[in-house]
Amino acid sequence: MDLNYNVISSEVKENIILKSAIDNPEFKFNIQTKNLLPKIQSDKSIIFYDKKDTSKAVFIMAAPVMMDANKAHSENIDISLDQNKNGYVLTMKPDNSWLNSADRVYPVTIDPPVQTSLDINSIHDTFIGSAIPSENRQNSILLGVGNGSASGVTRSYIKFDLPTLQTGDLITNAQLGLSLYSDKTSSTQIDIHKVLSNWDPSTLIWNNRADYAGKIEEYKTVTGAAGTDFFWDITGIVKDWYTTGNNYGLMLMNNNEGSGYTEFVSSDTSSAYAGYRPQVTLWYVNNSGLENYWTYHSAAIGRAGTGYVNDYNGNLVFTHNDLDMNGNKMPISITHVFNSNDKGSSSGYGLGWRLNLSQRVIPQTFSGIQYYVYIDEDGTKHYFKKDDSTGKYKDDAGLDSILTINSDGGYTIKDNKDNQLIFVPGGYLYQIKDSNGNTATLSYSGTTLSKITDGAGRVILLDSTPEGYLLGITDSSGRRTSFL
Repeated sequence: MDLNYNVISSEVKENIILKSAIDNPEFKFNIQTKNLLPKIQSDKSIIFYDKKDTSKAVFIMAAPVMMDANKAHSENIDISLDQNKNGYVLTMKPDNSWLNSADRVYPVTIDPPVQTSLDINSIHDTFIGSAIPSENRQNSILLGVGNGSASGVTRSYIKFDLPTLQTGDLITNAQLGLSLYSDKTSSTQIDIHKVLSNWDPSTLIWNNRADYAGKIEEYKTVTGAAGTDFFWDITGIVKDWYTTGNNYGLMLMNNNEGSGYTEFVSSDTSSAYAGYRPQVTLWYVNNSGLENYWTYHSAAIGRAGTGYVNDYNGNLVFTHNDLDMNGNKMPISITHVFNSNDKGSSSGYGLGWRLNLSQRVIPQTFSGIQYYVYIDEDGTKHYFKKDDSTGKYKDDAGLDSILTINSDGGYTIKDNKDNQLIFVPGGYLYQIKDSNGNTATLSYSGTTLSKITDGAGRVILLDSTPEGYLLGITDSSGRRTSFL
């Protein structure tokens, strides 16, 4: 027998590893808990409460589970707590018949994780059952759905802490992913419903179950071996969560609640199996600016410029032309652009305002995946993700643009007509180059744009305050436009 400890930021995990069968094994652990009061729950988890305030749970020891080398599971482990002068003794007695079954493949790992917080995950889930109407199963490592022999009609509730999206971000697709906890040999249709009222996974039981919408948002026919993944399209529900701010989660139930029972892995499974936890994957695009795949209502306001209102979300983009150069060797145009999505931020041109040349590339990581975010002339964000087959980064929106990382750490974005945008390592726009090699070059004072040289060598100067706020633009003929 081995003991294996894994210590991470939110958990201390002690794995008992049995290398071969042992008759009637019993494991005892000394628990020294100053000012804590442990209580065994009906699902065999242990909650440690503050002795001074027994309504306050400090941490949870989740119910133990056994898993053999073939990933066969069992929760049939008896536990008990006995108090002594030093604290408590925890006794664990795994089911002897399961350990000695001919089906067992050793080693077997007995895994009781200890969680230092009740809110360590962004996933909140539990299941309820008609045969256990007053029992809460928040800390179970599985989510039951259907008609269980012990739980009766069983439904699972899940909600997620959603990532923050900007006002210009539009959800295009969302999927719920769940993994089977145990083998499912018969096919069962499992439906997704939107939950209509708030609920707490620590108190939800059958007798106070949250209301749900009668409409089936999505369904899947489920069958397969333990660990098999299933995905439901929940785009409509997720859009509603973001639109209304009422994220009450979703509920899973059998289409026929008279028969069939399925178990999925819950968020309370140990970190060793974190990849099997429930997950929502979001796809979205940014519709902050002016793109030809959106529709707008526009209004011209004479010399002041033109306003564009996005037909989908009402976002306002206003453009004011400052300067136009003529010629055919990469002439420069400078435009002030107001974007109501950015009304609370300033980059030196006023709240919500930017120059069309204030383009940037910013590296960002989402869910462990590296992206490069290109912010274009009007503030639209384009997300580039690596294509493993080419090693280059492609625009997620499918606009046929490619981003490559230059040898100096800068970036080049090339469109399908061989026009290029070249950025310095800090991500600021440095050159604009057309397919004929005509080039406009941007110069900076620190990170403040100070000079632009067009393809014919003509120079435009921008003067700013020491804090980086634009004061004026002087064209190649010496004419100056001031901004007060």
